[in-house]
Amino acid sequence: LGRYLRNIDRDLNDFIAALKAMARSEEPEALRDNLGRITCPVTLLAGEAPHSGALTSAEIDILAAGLPYFEIKSVPGAGHFIFEEQPGVVVEAITDLGHREGRLTCAR
Repeated sequence: LGRYLRNIDRDLNDFIAALKAMARSEEPEALRDNLGRITCPVTLLAGEAPHSGALTSAEIDILAAGLPYFEIKSVPGAGHFIFEEQPGVVVEAITDLGHREGRLTCAR
Protein backbone atom coordinates (compact mmCIF):
# COMPACT_ATOMS: atom_id res chain seq x y z
CA LEU A 1 0.00 0.00 0.00
CA GLY A 2 2.90 2.33 0.69
CA ARG A 3 3.87 2.57 -2.98
CA TYR A 4 0.35 3.64 -3.94
CA LEU A 5 0.35 6.44 -1.42
CA ARG A 6 4.00 7.46 -1.71
CA ASN A 7 3.40 10.97 -3.08
CA ILE A 8 -0.01 11.90 -1.71
CA ASP A 9 1.59 14.19 0.82
CA ARG A 10 2.36 16.58 -2.06
CA ASP A 11 -1.32 17.49 -2.26
CA LEU A 12 -3.59 15.49 0.00
CA ASN A 13 -6.59 17.66 -0.88
CA ASP A 14 -6.31 16.80 -4.59
CA PHE A 15 -5.96 13.12 -3.75
CA ILE A 16 -9.09 13.16 -1.57
CA ALA A 17 -11.01 15.16 -4.19
CA ALA A 18 -10.09 12.58 -6.84
CA LEU A 19 -11.27 9.70 -4.64
CA LYS A 20 -14.57 11.47 -3.95
CA ALA A 21 -15.08 12.16 -7.66
CA MET A 22 -14.49 8.49 -8.49
CA ALA A 23 -16.98 7.43 -5.80
CA ARG A 24 -19.66 9.77 -7.24
CA SER A 25 -19.12 8.84 -10.88
CA GLU A 26 -21.67 6.78 -12.75
CA GLU A 27 -21.12 4.74 -15.87
CA PRO A 28 -23.08 6.17 -18.81
CA GLU A 29 -23.98 2.67 -20.06
CA ALA A 30 -24.55 -0.64 -18.34
CA LEU A 31 -21.69 -3.07 -18.78
CA ARG A 32 -24.14 -5.97 -19.16
CA ASP A 33 -25.59 -4.40 -22.32
CA ASN A 34 -22.15 -4.16 -23.92
CA LEU A 35 -20.58 -7.51 -23.03
CA GLY A 36 -21.41 -9.03 -26.43
CA ARG A 37 -19.30 -6.36 -28.12
CA ILE A 38 -16.18 -7.70 -26.41
CA THR A 39 -14.87 -10.28 -28.86
CA CYS A 40 -11.45 -10.87 -27.31
CA PRO A 41 -11.00 -13.68 -24.82
CA VAL A 42 -11.53 -12.67 -21.20
CA THR A 43 -10.02 -14.49 -18.24
CA LEU A 44 -11.25 -13.51 -14.79
CA LEU A 45 -8.72 -14.23 -12.07
CA ALA A 46 -10.59 -14.65 -8.80
CA GLY A 47 -8.74 -14.75 -5.51
CA GLU A 48 -9.91 -17.57 -3.26
CA ALA A 49 -9.13 -15.76 -0.01
CA PRO A 50 -12.14 -13.96 1.48
CA HIS A 51 -12.01 -10.28 0.53
CA SER A 52 -14.28 -7.29 0.05
CA GLY A 53 -15.43 -6.57 -3.47
CA ALA A 54 -15.38 -10.19 -4.61
CA LEU A 55 -17.75 -10.92 -7.47
CA THR A 56 -20.90 -12.82 -6.62
CA SER A 57 -21.87 -15.98 -8.48
CA ALA A 58 -24.72 -14.00 -10.08
CA GLU A 59 -22.23 -11.43 -11.43
CA ILE A 60 -20.00 -14.18 -12.77
CA ASP A 61 -23.02 -15.77 -14.47
CA ILE A 62 -23.73 -12.44 -16.22
CA LEU A 63 -20.15 -12.31 -17.52
CA ALA A 64 -20.25 -15.94 -18.65
CA ALA A 65 -23.55 -15.44 -20.48
CA GLY A 66 -22.53 -12.17 -22.13
CA LEU A 67 -18.90 -12.70 -23.14
CA PRO A 68 -18.22 -14.93 -26.15
CA TYR A 69 -14.84 -16.13 -24.81
CA PHE A 70 -14.91 -16.19 -21.02
CA GLU A 71 -13.17 -18.29 -18.41
CA ILE A 72 -12.63 -17.92 -14.70
CA LYS A 73 -9.54 -19.11 -12.84
CA SER A 74 -9.47 -19.35 -9.07
CA VAL A 75 -6.24 -18.16 -7.49
CA PRO A 76 -5.33 -19.77 -4.17
CA GLY A 77 -3.41 -17.61 -1.73
CA ALA A 78 -4.79 -14.37 -3.14
CA GLY A 79 -7.64 -12.02 -2.38
CA HIS A 80 -8.37 -8.74 -4.14
CA PHE A 81 -4.81 -7.79 -5.11
CA ILE A 82 -3.85 -10.84 -7.18
CA PHE A 83 -1.23 -8.85 -9.09
CA GLU A 84 0.64 -8.33 -5.82
CA GLU A 85 -0.18 -11.56 -4.01
CA GLN A 86 0.36 -13.98 -6.92
CA PRO A 87 2.04 -12.04 -9.76
CA GLY A 88 3.19 -15.23 -11.49
CA VAL A 89 -0.44 -16.26 -12.00
CA VAL A 90 -1.16 -12.93 -13.68
CA VAL A 91 1.84 -13.28 -16.00
CA GLU A 92 0.78 -16.84 -16.85
CA ALA A 93 -2.78 -15.72 -17.67
CA ILE A 94 -1.54 -12.91 -19.91
CA THR A 95 0.90 -15.23 -21.66
CA ASP A 96 -1.85 -17.81 -22.19
CA LEU A 97 -4.17 -15.18 -23.68
CA GLY A 98 -1.35 -14.04 -25.95
CA HIS A 99 -0.90 -17.58 -27.27
CA ARG A 100 -4.65 -17.95 -27.84
CA GLU A 101 -4.83 -14.54 -29.57
CA GLY A 102 -3.43 -16.14 -32.72
CA ARG A 103 -6.32 -18.62 -32.80
CA LEU A 104 -9.10 -16.13 -31.97
CA THR A 105 -10.03 -12.98 -33.80
CA CYS A 106 -10.52 -9.82 -31.80
CA ALA A 107 -12.34 -6.79 -33.14
CA ARG A 108 -10.27 -3.67 -32.79
